[in-house]
Amino acid sequence: MGGYVGARQVDLHRLELRFEATRIADTAAVQRLTESIRTSGQLVACIAADDQDSGALVLIDGYRRLSALKRLGADTALVQCWHCPVGPALAQMLAHSFSRAFDPMEEALLRAS
Repeated sequence: MGGYVGARQVDLHRLELRFEATRIADTAAVQRLTESIRTSGQLVACIAADDQDSGALVLIDGYRRLSALKRLGADTALVQCWHCPVGPALAQMLAHSFSRAFDPMEEALLRAS
């Protein structure tokens, strides 16, 4: 896998939400996260990979954090940008489960992507 750049603030409109439909919505979890971010700020960076074809930053991990930030009216998110193709980044994330564990249905949908 390619390298990564330390976490930095990224404008939300720059993030491509390619895998949003594969994640199960949990309104209560997003609400708890919203309150946590309101109180303490964003403590864990989202993860995005460079799409070398389109040049977009594809959000790999952090969809709930992004939802919480949007609820708070944020324009930016703390994002760790991985400089590698999206496929290997997704495989790395699934293998190491960097944040919460995936629901089996989410994992199946991501693997099918």
